[in-house]
Amino acid sequence: MPQDSRCHPLDDSASTRPVPEQVVIPVLGMHRSGTSLVTRLFNLLGMELGWPLQPPSLDNPKGFWEHRLFQSVNINLLDAMGHHTDGYGTPEQLDRCVADAIQVNLSASVRKDLAARLSRNFMHARWGWKDPRSTLLWPVWHKLLSEFGYTRIKPVLVVRHPAACVQSLRRRGDVDQAARQAGRDLESYVEQMWCSYYHLLLRAGVGNLAPLVLCQEDLLDPDQAPTEVARMASHLGVDTES
Repeated sequence: MPQDSRCHPLDDSASTRPVPEQVVIPVLGMHRSGTSLVTRLFNLLGMELGWPLQPPSLDNPKGFWEHRLFQSVNINLLDAMGHHTDGYGTPEQLDRCVADAIQVNLSASVRKDLAARLSRNFMHARWGWKDPRSTLLWPVWHKLLSEFGYTRIKPVLVVRHPAACVQSLRRRGDVDQAARQAGRDLESYVEQMWCSYYHLLLRAGVGNLAPLVLCQEDLLDPDQAPTEVARMASHLGVDTES
């Protein structure tokens, strides 16, 4: 398993094959909003996650459920565009990030290689991925998936109360420096970033794909969770009664 998610992901040679009518589930949302929980639940419902995945850590001991390929592509793209490689930023910085993402034009050889790697990594009828950076880079991924022939793209938007995201990122500790560099206190920095993530994602047109919207608070509510899991199964296209 590669240990450095910054290594270039597009240096393998592989032949492409026709893309079957797979259901692709991008799990999108702000950092610490519950995307890991949602991705794992979809995985248990039958969504392939591929391999290798980022291993668990102290701040996420139950697992991130993030495929290294998507992490690596996202980190390299953000770095090449001159943006924070974790996808942190002020509203102005994030707005420029999405504007830059819309203009990304990967070379034909890179696109062919990435198509081959997706084809090789994801063989099941239903597969998906999560990496909060993909929220900012959604214009890139939507364009690539469509070009590669994936027509059944069914995004999921995960939200959590912004105050909870603030506290979770505060405990993780890696956003403090970015907030200081921006001249903002951590709370306002994260709250504004929370707003920007969802505003920019919707502005990028994800709403046209009829996304499923999930709230972490509902999934953690014993009374509401069964209804939410049933909605997830329906979105994925699986029968939980069988």
